[in-house]
Order: sequence, then structure tokens, then C-alpha cells
Amino acid sequence: MARGLHCSDAMSTRPSTRPVSSATSSGVSHGLVAEIRRRLAPEVSELGQAAKNAVDGIPSIDPLRRLVRRMRTARPKPRAAAIEALCTLLEQDTLLREGVRAYSARLAIGTRTSSALADLGLLPAHGFFAELRQRVAARLLPSHRPPHELTEILQSVFEPIDAVWLATIEDAQLTRLLDLFAPDDERAASTIAQGALRAIDLLAHRLAAAGEDPVLFDFDPAALDFESPFLAQAEQVLRVAAGLRTHLGLEGRGHDGPREEDGHRHARVLLKQCHESVARIRRRTPKTGATLRLTYELERIEDLIERLTLLLDVFSFEREVASAARTKLFRRLVTARGEIEQILPLLRRGSTLVASEIVSHAGRTGEHYIARTVSEYGGMWLAAGGAGLVIACLAGIKVGLAGLQAPPLVEAAYFSANYAFGFVLVQVLGMTIATKQPAMTAAALAGSIDATRPKDTRPLVETIQCLVRSQLAAI
Repeated sequence: MARGLHCSDAMSTRPSTRPVSSATSSGVSHGLVAEIRRRLAPEVSELGQAAKNAVDGIPSIDPLRRLVRRMRTARPKPRAAAIEALCTLLEQDTLLREGVRAYSARLAIGTRTSSALADLGLLPAHGFFAELRQRVAARLLPSHRPPHELTEILQSVFEPIDAVWLATIEDAQLTRLLDLFAPDDERAASTIAQGALRAIDLLAHRLAAAGEDPVLFDFDPAALDFESPFLAQAEQVLRVAAGLRTHLGLEGRGHDGPREEDGHRHARVLLKQCHESVARIRRRTPKTGATLRLTYELERIEDLIERLTLLLDVFSFEREVASAARTKLFRRLVTARGEIEQILPLLRRGSTLVASEIVSHAGRTGEHYIARTVSEYGGMWLAAGGAGLVIACLAGIKVGLAGLQAPPLVEAAYFSANYAFGFVLVQVLGMTIATKQPAMTAAALAGSIDATRPKDTRPLVETIQCLVRSQLAAI
């Protein structure tokens, strides 16, 4: 992100260009840095030339793509040497540095950033399966986004593997590189700030709408009796964004008066309250149960809170916080770019949502497998005995199927269908199998541990006693 997003700097202030000798501190030899710097010089000079040739619109993306590819395939490794070499080159060569900043300025002026900042890497509002359909379609059809969208530029410049090696680069080194690429043009800085502030507005509204979804009140009815932190954060965040626009001169004339630092703190407090509201619902799900939609909405709300907090940190009054936020945001966008059309990352996240629902369901169902009274204990014996008879019958049927001497693949299908039918029958009849029982009672035991107070462990001890008796009965 550009230096113009840092509201503690004047819009016309240049980032520091004082040479920093960090080759030895990063474990990279000076000779290796000099060699890679010589190889990178042609690609860096092309950026300045592309800025000069861009009469209208954004400059060509090809020089930037070639520079990133050169750094990606830098030999010899580590790639930290390529970052160090590029930083050193820009710090020592004034003409190249000015050309790079001119290129960044041209690119920033013609790029729409708000959509990428507010959407890229976040769970969408239209749901998991709709997003899956979109990604499948994106693999088959051309993109519908205009070429000057930040998402399209990231897709053109970076590859999925870039997020992997960028994760190995230290934050200080990456921050140094981003500062050197930051445009010093006031119009470019204002354009970047406008896009980020618009993204903040969008995220605040979306968080307020998500937090007021009726599905949440079904699991936290007490929230209706108090002022909603989701609505309050939207009001406060919009007020902070309006103040930043005025201070940076994005709406009318800027001013040098006192800034509303307390407004930033209040906004973060409200966002923390939103996070606590989500955590409160999550703590209740072992008792109330969780649906796939609830789990998805909670994940999406946490995504919105995290991205909104990160963008507010970009405008922090503390220089270190703002620099760290810009670097973190850059990493997130590059990582999200690698997953924007990937199906497997979405399926992995979807499997996590389903697993959360299964664990919650197991926590509720597991209580039925823990006998706490004499009648329940006797029922456990009957349920386990009935299941034992069913399994004995399954074993007899398997012996009969083996006597058919069917081909191996057909025989395996017979055996699988036999046991599948038997286990389903056990489940439908409410019976229990000793080897399957721990999988059902584990979540219930975990919920009991979470609810245990340090000075009152008696309920947990009683639960463990009942669980052991029930397991022994089933065995």
C-alpha cells in the first residue's frame, strides 16, 4: 500500500531514501546482492520507461510482471537476496527510484482498489456454494472484471507460488521495499487513500448487516436487550472515515488541526465488542447446536472484523503500526490472489465449516451415550447387547458371503454393503457399539471441561465417572 495511506505523514513527504546496509543482518552476502542487483537493473529501468510511455490510463503491466518473475526465479537462492538487492538498487540510484515511483503513481491513479480491499480474501455474502460455482465458472470463462481493477492487476503480476516465498521474507525487509515503491505524487496518494476509505465504508456497512442477521439472534436472544455493537461500529467507523477524508484534503480543503485519535480508539473498542459477541455465540453452540449457515456467518463476520481493523491500522497515527499494517495487507492480498480462482482452498475452508458443525452435533448427541442414572445405565446394557447381536449377525453374513467365492472387487463390495447396512441399523435403533462410543462422547467431555471452573471440578469428575461406567457397560 502506498505511503499516502499513512495519515501521520504529510501528503507530499517522501519516504526515507537513506541507504540501509542490511545485507549482513539478513544473512545475505554483499557479493550475492551485487550480482542479483546487476540482473535486476534492466527490469527496474523498464518501469520508469513504461511510466513515460503511459500517456493515457495505466501503464503496461508487463514490466512489473517481468520484475516479479525475475525475483521469483532469482538464482541462487534465498529470494531474500533479491529483495535486498532491489532495495539497495533503488536506494543508491536516484533515477531508477524516481522512475519506479513515477510508475507506481501512474498505476495507482488508474487503478480501482476499493473492491479488492473490501472483497479479496473474504468469505462472500452470497454463501459457500454460490462462491464455489463462481470459482468453477472462473476456471472456464474469461474474467468479467475490467483490467484496471486491483484484483486483475494482482492476478496478472503474481502467481500462487509468490505468496509462499513472500511469507519467508521478513516484515522489515518487505516494508522497506514497499516504502521505496510508494508514489510521491499527491494525486496518486489521494487516489489510494480514497479507495481504502471507500473500502472501510463498505466493510462497516457489511459488518453491521451481518451482525444484525436474524439467525444470530436465534442463538443469542439476550443480544436484543442491549445496544448492538455492530450498528454502533458502523456509525463510529463512518465518522472516522469522514474525519480522515477531511484531514487528508480528500473532501474540500484539508486542515492541520487536531485529529480525532480518540475516534480511532473508540472504533477499535466497538470492533472488539463485535468479536466478543461472535465468541459468545460460539461458546453457546455446544449447547444450542450449530447450523452450517451459522458457522459460515460467524466465519464471515470475523473476516470482516479482521479486514476492517487492518485497514484502520493502515491509517494509524503511529508510524510503526501503519507500516506493519500495510505490509500485512500486502501479504494478504497476494495470498488471496493465489486463491481467487482456486477451488481446493475454498473446499478446505468449507470442510472446516462442516467439521465445526459435526463437532457441535456430536457434543449434543454425545450426552445420550453417557449414562447418569440407574435406568440409563440399564438402557446402556440393553443398547450395547442389541448392537452385539447385530454385529454377530453381520459376522455370520460375512462368512456366508465369503463362501460365494465371488471376484475380489465384488466380494469387497458385498462386505462393505453388509457392514454399512449393519451400522446404519444400529444407529437407527438407538443402539451403541463400544468402539464407536468414544467418538461420540469426546465432544461432550470437551464441552464439560470448557464449562468447568478452577475451584469447582466436581461436575467434571462426575461426568468422567459416568462416562467410564457407560463405556464399561458397552464393552
